[in-house]
This record gives sequence, C-alpha cells and structure tokens, in this order.
Amino acid sequence: MSVPMSVSDEKLINWFDNLKILRDDAATLSLDTADALEQFARQKPSTLLPDQPHQDQYAQLITRDTQLIVAPNAIAAANTSLDLLAAIYFPADTFVIGVFQSVAGDTSLPFQFRAKLTSQVYTTDAQRADLVAHLQADMHPAWFPAVKQQKLLAKLVDPTATVLQCVTLVAAL
Repeated sequence: MSVPMSVSDEKLINWFDNLKILRDDAATLSLDTADALEQFARQKPSTLLPDQPHQDQYAQLITRDTQLIVAPNAIAAANTSLDLLAAIYFPADTFVIGVFQSVAGDTSLPFQFRAKLTSQVYTTDAQRADLVAHLQADMHPAWFPAVKQQKLLAKLVDPTATVLQCVTLVAAL
C-alpha cells in the first residue's frame, strides 16, 4: 500500500537516515561497528572508538555528513549510539509522535496530544491501519516488526492507553 508522505513522515525517515550515517561513519573508523542498524544503535561509541583522535575524527565525519554539531564530549558521554543521536539531534520519539499526530489530524500542542487516550483519537480500524502503514513506511524494520505492530494495535483500542504510551512502545528499540 502506498502511503502519502507528510512532513512528519519525512522527519522520521530522516532520523533513521541520520542513524545510518552515524553507523557508516563509525564503520569507516572501526571494524567492530555492527552492520545491523539495531545492533549498532546499542553499541557504545567510545568502545568502538576508544581514543580521542578517533572520536574527534568521528565527530568531524558526523558533522560533515549530517550537518549536526557534535559537542567535544558527546561521543565519550554516550552510552549507546542512540544516546549519541539523541544528544546531537533528538530522540526517535520526537518524530514518532509527529507521525501519530499527523495521521490523527490533531492540531493540539504535542504535550496535550500525548496525554490523549488513543481509543478516542484513533476510533476506526481504518485510522489504526493508516497509522501502522505510515510507521511501516517510515521506520527501519527492526524498530517496527510485526510483533510490535500487533502490540500497538492492541494498545490503540485499550481505553486506558495514552498516545505517549503508544509512542514510547513504537520508538523503543
């Protein structure tokens, strides 16, 4: 199924593109860099690049390839590559909630939207299927496998589940 792209979709796709760039740049400097994006996301950058010259070079590569500014201590301070991306850009949930809100057609402020009950926001099977289709199109398959899709669909109809709970589920690796 073809899903029309929104700005929110493009931003989430871009987040994954940035993570891929971080992985590719790390692989340029370290043979221990995992090929699988979900494995790389869990790797500690300072373990991959233990000395300062390599960390400095990694920071330069990231800035060159993403236009994101890497603070001098960001690589050493990050517990995972996901943490590094969150420190220099934003965490994934920032963009996941944008897709949730775009699909819902909700114009409230994000902090208001995330508190809403999903069963009141996504009231039809078609809305829920549309949300899943957007997330499938936007996210790396390891982040949104079939098992997680089924968990999301169950949460979307749970009368006590909030948008924030669903976003947290989707954004987590």
